Amino acid sequence: MGFINSVMGAAAAGSAYDAQKRRVLVEGEAARAAAESAATAKGVASKRELHVVAENMARAAGNKRRDMASARVAGMGSGFTGEGSGGAAEQAVGRAYDLKMADMARAGSERSMQALNEQVALQRRGAEAVRAAEAEARQLGAMAKASRTGAWFHALGGVAGGALGAYQGLEGAFAEGNVSDANLKSAVMGGFVSGSDGVSGLFASANPFTAQFAGDGWDKRFMGLLGVGKIK
Repeated sequence: MGFINSVMGAAAAGSAYDAQKRRVLVEGEAARAAAESAATAKGVASKRELHVVAENMARAAGNKRRDMASARVAGMGSGFTGEGSGGAAEQAVGRAYDLKMADMARAGSERSMQALNEQVALQRRGAEAVRAAEAEARQLGAMAKASRTGAWFHALGGVAGGALGAYQGLEGAFAEGNVSDANLKSAVMGGFVSGSDGVSGLFASANPFTAQFAGDGWDKRFMGLLGVGKIK
């Protein structure tokens, strides 16, 4: 009987959609976890860059004091005063270190900010992956519901149509006057098969949980099935 195959097919499709829904959610969560892990690494790199810059600048400041002191001592040994060429040499050493330290601070800050921006981008990517997975999962859930409900409608239609067909077959056999057991049995079975397959499809076409209507309320689904109004 065809309607039984339809029932089994619709039920199997519902299970397949459910499995796909679970897989999509798992993959979305895995993508989010991977993005969060990478984002955490970028955050650590940003902080580490600032620590490295601070250490290098502290080292450069120490070198600046040492080299300026050396320039001052050299100037004093040569007989020049602090206002003379010895003082100028000391100031030149200081300016060179100041420029070097400023470049170090700027470069380190840029690298740290780049890592921080990448961290934010990765976090956003992870959140978007979860949202996309949830949206797809909702659609798959609606399709699973439509398939499972379709299976019930097929079954209900098959039973109702089969009962009607069996009654009509029995009525026809009595009308012909052929009431032998074999003929009655054949008429009932033939009517059941014919009626069940036809009405099964008719009932299934009235399934309100199709993917087209799954996101709407009951009122809109019902009105849409009747062809009244426009589903928005």
